[in-house]
Amino acid sequence: SVPQFKVRFKREVGISPRSFINMQKIEAAKLLLLEGFTKTEVALQLGFNTSSYFSSVFKKYTFYTPTEYIKGLYSNKNI
Repeated sequence: SVPQFKVRFKREVGISPRSFINMQKIEAAKLLLLEGFTKTEVALQLGFNTSSYFSSVFKKYTFYTPTEYIKGLYSNKNI
């Protein structure tokens, strides 16, 4: 069942399935942003409903907005 899967996944991996999926999406988003895709394009490609929701999830996992992330990389900050 789904609840059993979630419990077992968290026990084996250490995080919930949703958190795992979001972490994978954010890693993919970082690469897409570096390739020059816009925040909206990245959000749509990765299955987020809106670019604002994508931005909030991105910030939750990186502590930066997508815009801050890109600006930080281009100004040689350690992000």
